[in-house]
Amino acid sequence: NTMKTEVMYIPRQLWVGRITELGVNAWAMFTMVLERTYGDCRVSADITIQQFQDQTGLTEKQLQKALDKLYYSGIIRVFGGPNRGTFRFSFEDAVRDGILPAPSPVSVEEV
Repeated sequence: NTMKTEVMYIPRQLWVGRITELGVNAWAMFTMVLERTYGDCRVSADITIQQFQDQTGLTEKQLQKALDKLYYSGIIRVFGGPNRGTFRFSFEDAVRDGILPAPSPVSVEEV
């Protein structure tokens, strides 16, 4: 009987500083962004408000406030996405400038 565990790599630089001051809703939103970026070995992702609602259970109003916190935090760049209600979250500048490491697949060795 084996248990499957998934490990998500999050750069240490993101844990340090203001990230814990975001509040619970922005943190829920941010962890979803991390799953869609670093979790998928990408520096950016497009996510809709509906997808956030489905995964986090937060209301649109709560998500809007959380989005504002993320936007002003400077931790991640937030852009309007290709469609209404879609946002693009990007670590591209920070990775390019060497502030954050590039996303890389995590290999988990069996013990």
